Amino acid sequence: MEYQPDCGAVVGATYPEELQTVRSILGEDIPILIPGVGKQGGDVEKTVRNGTNALGKMAVINSSREIILRGTKRISRRKHARKLCRFAMKSTNIGKKSTAKR
Repeated sequence: MEYQPDCGAVVGATYPEELQTVRSILGEDIPILIPGVGKQGGDVEKTVRNGTNALGKMAVINSSREIILRGTKRISRRKHARKLCRFAMKSTNIGKKSTAKR
């Protein structure tokens, strides 16, 4: 598919097979917004494996409810923000080389 700078797609993480199909149709350069990880039942590993391109990029995985509501009553906003960043990085293995096979 030809690169379209103003084009993207939204595919739910609860449908990993369809996500893989959409990624193959869109190719490597079109981003996909992927809601549904966490409370809605989407699996992080399947989502990363099926939704990202060959470089492990071009996917925005949304897990807002799981992250935003985690421990908000006991800690300050600044501490909460740091905790959210750490949780997101651990959940998605940011900074680690991907070993996922396609």
